[in-house]
Amino acid sequence: MKAHLVGDPILPIHAIKCVVLACLLFSVHPILVIGSLVGLSSLALCKRVPTRPLPNKVPVADIHSVLVYGGGLRGLYTAALLARAGLGVTVLVPEPWCEGGAIARPQGAPCDFILDRCEIGQISRYEALLSPCFHISKPVNFEPVGSAETGWAHGVLVTSNLCRPVPLRSGLQEWVDDVSHACGADRGMLRLALTQAIVVFGEMSSFIVAKLPDDASLLGKWKCKWAAFNTQNAPASFKTAASMTTMEAAGRFHPALSTASSFAQACTIGSLLREEHIPPREASFAAWSASVAHGIDGYYSPKGGISELCASLEATITTSGGRILTNTVIRTITLDSPESAYTTVLAMGVNGTPLSFTAEKVILAVDATECLRLIREANARPGFSVPPIVPEMPHAHPVVRTLIAFAGTCEELDAPLAVPVFWRNHADACDSHEIIEWKTLTLRDAPDNVVACVVEGPISSFETHTAAHSDLLNVIAQLFPRTKDKLLYINSLAPAACGFSHTPARYTAEPRALRPCIEGLDGVFLALDDFALSNAAGSVVAGYLAAHATLGYTNGHFRESKVLQGLFTVRLNT
Repeated sequence: MKAHLVGDPILPIHAIKCVVLACLLFSVHPILVIGSLVGLSSLALCKRVPTRPLPNKVPVADIHSVLVYGGGLRGLYTAALLARAGLGVTVLVPEPWCEGGAIARPQGAPCDFILDRCEIGQISRYEALLSPCFHISKPVNFEPVGSAETGWAHGVLVTSNLCRPVPLRSGLQEWVDDVSHACGADRGMLRLALTQAIVVFGEMSSFIVAKLPDDASLLGKWKCKWAAFNTQNAPASFKTAASMTTMEAAGRFHPALSTASSFAQACTIGSLLREEHIPPREASFAAWSASVAHGIDGYYSPKGGISELCASLEATITTSGGRILTNTVIRTITLDSPESAYTTVLAMGVNGTPLSFTAEKVILAVDATECLRLIREANARPGFSVPPIVPEMPHAHPVVRTLIAFAGTCEELDAPLAVPVFWRNHADACDSHEIIEWKTLTLRDAPDNVVACVVEGPISSFETHTAAHSDLLNVIAQLFPRTKDKLLYINSLAPAACGFSHTPARYTAEPRALRPCIEGLDGVFLALDDFALSNAAGSVVAGYLAAHATLGYTNGHFRESKVLQGLFTVRLNT
């Protein structure tokens, strides 16, 4: 199985050294030594992922090796990894399509609307994890957000306290130039803050790898303790950075920065623009570092959108023997006893048809709220004692999405094509204790000479649909005057949760929180992007961890390799 996943080769480099040494010292033929090592490697893998005996009451044909609950990038990527590894995978998708709710198709609307932009920074690293799961008949290519004409700006910031819009261009020097020109922040201090952010981002791998189970062997436990000791004593450890806000971290760089309004504005520009939009006095410095590290590399999205990406993953699953069932919602998860090797899943299919599945392992890849509901209800049954997997931590503010259609094209409306526009209305970027009024607008060309516009904003700015729609159209008309009198359709969706807030509490929670494995509920695994990053990159990491945890991998395997470590290495192009 391991050979089919992105990870260490079957024969690591130290094993190859042993082959050479044995040949030289004992005159053993290399083929015999290599064959023995391969056999031992396969035996070790079998021990790591044991085959459990089948219960007598369940026919073999009715048992699923793995049930993955959730479509979209997380669920399909997790399922594709496991299907390539040879497991029998069945994917249950609650929506009619396998995009995880990334595309809205409202009745009466003149076009579809893309809700999830599926943008990924540091694309070369995440593409290395995704590409082995793309089907050969449906290749996926990623293209940069923006264009050469705009200097490869992957976003535009428009705020009430800056004199002009700020292009968010990729590149370290471009980031410093744009931000310093917009808010007057000191260039040297900006570069210092960015350099510190890169250091912190480079240490995120230890945080993510620690989410996997510990190695049960004595040697593995010693290695894990030694790695944890080194991480805790690092000069700029991720744990320390995660426990403080961005402005608290700035005060450590230089005492004057913690109260400098220009630096606060600079942090706001670089902080979580595609995420939660909380001010730097609340955002964890680790979250800010991750956002900046992705931003300076530029954002990329799959050519053809998330539909093409999901279609390729679907093809990999089905051609590997897996199944995908849409319109299937899990109601409950039940184990016969805490010692049971199998999990029973009760679901509801098309037209309310009751369904029952028996599986060796279940992976939950839907949103965090639904995952926690299923686990808590399973824990409430007699005989179970599941420790809290998530301590009390603040949830992100709910987001309301408004779908708008205009007549014309982005070029005719003089609007950026598929480049997010971040609009903010506030008097102070750092000291305001109110929820910042913000909106993110993304416009795309749709068929039949229609522009599809998706606007995201906090629920506080949508008290009534009529007033909110009027105010929103006024804001859009100020940004893009040619949209006036071009309205074809407008409708707001129900508020949606965004997972956990990017505050220090999210990253400094009890170590067992938000892990792929659930202590006390064997056979059930989590694939949540809230492990580290709540965006498309976080979905890739979450799927990768969930698949490997399902196969029995521990954090010791990854501490000895460079698989995840390479994801968080950033080279500064000065």
